[in-house]
Order: sequence, then C-alpha cells, then structure tokens
Amino acid sequence: MAFRRTSCWLFASALFIFSGGSSAIDCPLPVSAGRSYRWPQTNPALVAPVMIVHDYQPYRQPMEAENTGDGISITVPPDFFAGFNLSDAQGASQDQYVLRNVVIRKPGRVAEGASQVLSHVLEVVLLHQNMKGSQRDWSSVVVPFSVEVGAPPDMISALLAGSRLPDRYGEREPLLLGTAQALDLSVAFTNATFLTYWTSLPTKCAGTQRFVRQFMRNASLVTSPPAFDAVLQALAKDPSAPPILSPDLAWLTGSCPAHGGAACAPLPAVDMSQELLQAQTLQSQAVDSIRAAKNSMDAALIALQNVSDESYQNAVKARENLEGVSAMLDSTTQHVDQLEAWTLQAQSATWPAEAPTTVGAASVAAAAPAPAAAGNSTSGAALLSTARVHQQRAAGGAAQGDCLALGRSPVAISSTDVTQAQATWKASRTPISFGQGAAPANAALKPLQLFNTGEYLRVVVPLGAGSLLGTITRGAVPLEVAFADIHVPGEHTIDGMSSAAEVQLVHLPKGGGPAVAVALRLQEGGEGSAYDNPWVASLLAALPPARSEAPVQAPADGVRGLHAAVARGEAERYFRYDGTLTRSPCRTSEWFVLEEPGSISSRQLALLRAALPGAAPQGGRPSGPFRPVSFIAEGVQDLPAATTAAAAGVPARGAGRLAGLLGKWSAQNRALHAL
Repeated sequence: MAFRRTSCWLFASALFIFSGGSSAIDCPLPVSAGRSYRWPQTNPALVAPVMIVHDYQPYRQPMEAENTGDGISITVPPDFFAGFNLSDAQGASQDQYVLRNVVIRKPGRVAEGASQVLSHVLEVVLLHQNMKGSQRDWSSVVVPFSVEVGAPPDMISALLAGSRLPDRYGEREPLLLGTAQALDLSVAFTNATFLTYWTSLPTKCAGTQRFVRQFMRNASLVTSPPAFDAVLQALAKDPSAPPILSPDLAWLTGSCPAHGGAACAPLPAVDMSQELLQAQTLQSQAVDSIRAAKNSMDAALIALQNVSDESYQNAVKARENLEGVSAMLDSTTQHVDQLEAWTLQAQSATWPAEAPTTVGAASVAAAAPAPAAAGNSTSGAALLSTARVHQQRAAGGAAQGDCLALGRSPVAISSTDVTQAQATWKASRTPISFGQGAAPANAALKPLQLFNTGEYLRVVVPLGAGSLLGTITRGAVPLEVAFADIHVPGEHTIDGMSSAAEVQLVHLPKGGGPAVAVALRLQEGGEGSAYDNPWVASLLAALPPARSEAPVQAPADGVRGLHAAVARGEAERYFRYDGTLTRSPCRTSEWFVLEEPGSISSRQLALLRAALPGAAPQGGRPSGPFRPVSFIAEGVQDLPAATTAAAAGVPARGAGRLAGLLGKWSAQNRALHAL
C-alpha cells in the first residue's frame, strides 16, 4: 500500500524517459494547469472509496520557473521524489501519480457581489502523471492560499527565498535558492480532505485536451504578505478570467502519509437520515406557523376597513409576523431540499474509477467558460424535484407534496381588481419570453423523466441534460425550466373560470430563493386528433401508471407545441403575483399566469383524467384557489412598491394607510427575494 521511495525512483526515471522520447507524446509538457475553477459544494454523503496516500520528500535544490502569461510554471527536476497513490480500503493502489509540474496562479475573478465557496487569494496547482495503466491520465491538485500576518513558513515563501519571480511573459528564473528552508509539499495533504472529479485540461499542443482527475483542497493554507505581494507583482500583467464551474458531482476523499505508521482507510460516508428527519420536522412546524400567520393577515386586512389606529397597528404586526414565518419556511425548505438532493445523489452515483472515453464526455469542459447570461442555475434542481416526487409517492399520495396548507397559491384572479401598471406606477408592459430548449450531445443518455403521482404529472429535466423544457426569460436573463407539472383541471381561475388543464413551467434557482413559475392554461378543444396538443401527445405516448415512473424522450421540437405563446417566443398579456409553488418543493414563487389559453383535445383530457385518479374533480379542487395575498398586476414582471386600495377591496378612506403598509411589505418582500 505504501508509496515507497524506491517506487518514486522508478516512477521518476520512467517519467524522465517518457517525457523525452516517447512518440506518443508530442508536447514537452502534455498538460497545463488551465483556468481556475469554482469550488464545488461538499456533499458529506458522497465519499470516494479511495484514499490519497502521499509521499512528498523535502527538496532543497534550485528549480526553474517560467512566466507563462497565466501563472508561474515550475519544472520538477527528475531527482525530486514526490507523488501519491489512490488506494482502496484493502490497500490496493488504483493509480500512482508522480509530480511533474508546479504552477502558482491567481484565482478566477468572480462577479461583483459573488464569492467563491472557499475564499482565497492564490492557488498552487500540482500537476501529476499517472504511471499505472495504459491511459497515462493526469491529476491536478489545486491548493488554495489566503494571506495571514505572521504566517509560518510555507511552500510559496520557500520557493521565493533568495530568488525573484519572472515578471515578463517567457522570462525564466531559478527559484529555491535559499538554504534555510526546504520545499515541503506534504503540508498540502496533511490532515486535508479534497473534492475530486474528472475534467479535461488543455495541453501545449494547440486544440487538444487531456483527461485530468482534479482534486480541490477543502481548506486554504496561509502565506505571508511579502510572499503574496511578490506573486502579485510577478503576475500583474496576467489576465483575470472568471472561474469555470465545477460539476455538481464531486466526491469527497481524505489523505494520509505513506510512511505514517497507521493504516490508511477511506473516509466514512455521513448518514444524512437523522438530520433530514429533523429538518422535515422543522419544515412541518413552519408550515403550521405560516398557516396561522396567513389567517391572522387575512383578518387584519378585513379589520383595516374600519380605519382605526388599532386596526392599522394590528395589520402591521400581522404583516411582520407573516414575513418572519415565511422566511423561516424558506430557510427550512432550502435545508430539506439540500439534504434530499445530497441523499439521492449519494444513492445514485457510481465512483468513476476510469477516465471518460472521449474528451467531450468529461464532467466539465475546461476550455469552456461559464455562460455569461445563464442566470440562476437549475443545477441540482432535477435531483431536488425527483427526490420530492419519490418522497411523495412513498407516502402514498399527495399529502407530502401538496402546498395548499400555505394558502397562497393557486389564486382566484379577478380581472376587474387587477392593478393596471400604467394607471398606478411608472411601468410599461414587459413581455415574458420563452426559449425552445436545446438538448446536449448526450441527451439520449439523459431523457426527460415522467412521474405520475396519481394526482398530477411531473416532467423532470435530469442533471446535465440541458434545457430540454426550454427557458423562461425573467429580467433579460434566460432561466432553464427544471420541471413541468400537468394538472387536470387547471388550478388558477380567471373571473371564476378554471381551465380544462394547466401546465406549470418551473425554474428553481440554485442555492435557494424564490422560484419562477409560468402557468399555461389549456382549454378543451374538439374530439378529433386535429385538436391534439403536440407536446401533451408526446407525454401520453409514454404515460406511466399512477404512482410509477418511466423515462420519456423529449419532443423533437422541445416545448414549441405546448402553447402558442411558447411557439412564438413571448407573451405580453399575463397576470403577475407572488405566492408559492402548489406542489413540492413548497418554495415561494414569482407567478406568471398567461391570459391567452392554449388548447387540448377532448380525447387527451379523457386519457389524462383516467391516468390521474387522485386529481381534483372536474368542478375544481377541494380547497383553493385562494384570495391573493400579494397584489396582482397585469403585464409587468416586477410588482410595485405601492398600488391602489381598490386592488385589495378596501374603501377609499383607508387607501393611504393601506398603500403605505403594503408598499413597505412589498419592498421588504422583494428584498427577501433578492437574498
């Protein structure tokens, strides 16, 4: 199991020969460090079945450094014995990596107002080649650094001792000229954990990439202010690029020294079941609290018609109480969602022992920058949605998945009471736009998942499957649809009329916050196939029995055939209000209910009703739709800070106080949503 010094000699010798004369490698250094990555989040339940067993001997001889324009690249001499094995629980080594190159670089520059999961100011990248097996893949160990006054000697200060860094592109300088301190890279691995995944990094041969198993250290080391200043001066002309997004599937692994005396064993996985149970209990308590707060707010709004100081103060207190319990519910729901996603991820993931077969199949393309207009990412949303549906089906029905207890969505919309933007505040109609969706190259391996809960259908986009259900443009930012729910009959009503069916397209932002949901109402058409809805037809072709699941391929033209507004790419007439999703996850949501109805044939409606025995009767749901808690505006994406009293049904004599109260309420709600 141990990574012995004799092995290091053999690997270093083989590496020296391999780099100099093998016809299989045309580049002097096949892999470069590439760009910086964003740190992934740690899933404590997703633990690799291997351990890093490291052996890095102290080194005191000079090393050559070159300014490559994106960092300081330091060549590892053949007599520097350094590397690690990946060993399993039995001590067998799957991979044997030998150090080839050390790179010092600046981290990627994140957007203003954002931050890395792990804050740091410098990165040291240790590039290794795998000397076991035929693939000759590589590994990249990324070590973050922060600055601390009085920091103990570290690897950066050791390299700089008695030396100067090359500060111009192509310039070379010797490092490690000081004799008092040796270069000790073992500190990067001592008592450390890493997140690992496969990716690809560029080579010095133009247009080519190589597979790399990337290890990202979970905690920063420290360096001194003088060392930090020296590196920044040397890299002053290096461009700053945004970091590349790491994949969601990152495995946690530990490390131990090869000659530590104790046996090395992989980290144990954390059992999330008890923490999840506690979080679900808190979520249930929050639901009870928000139900009571909602009733108090309704009563306070009615009492406010009396226009007294007492009724006004009671309404203020009710608003503050509802706001507080809403925040508590959002927090607990996000925690439950995260734990469920982690649990499902750990249960379904398989350790990737081998590199992908093609560079395009790597976990993330290292050369591809993060999309500039990706908006709120739905990464992880599919896992979250799938976990919720599994939980609901295991509970035997909709009890765990129905958000009606919140009393906020769906709502009964009265067109006569809707706030008109032009008459109330300076705003104009803003169309909501739709993207048709796109499938990645590996879409056949990740089809849409269709769930039949017995009460409604849910179509889920798996992780990495692109925007198969299209996008919703909110505030000029395209947001990928994470899932679509199909309800029969429709849930929202307009002037007392419900639709025959309703399709709800939902975007779930990564890291929490309000969802964005669009309700597309479908009216019943004729009997013949000419009245069929093309998108619904593609689902009916693979409709699973109630409370079961089956994969279904995305329609060839995405969601174009769902609704006329989606086909043309925008809708100008819609009702906008703040509520919650009507099914799990019970997250607060910005709702857009389209006025223009789509169509569905009588035959398709009959098939849906037969497949959904637990759906509401044709006359409507047993409870709901509800009286709106927020204002409803027409044709605008952002609700106003104040609006007319008539929209809430309050006499004119109470309009001033109500506008001030609810204006403050709306502003604070928007501030909460922005978190």
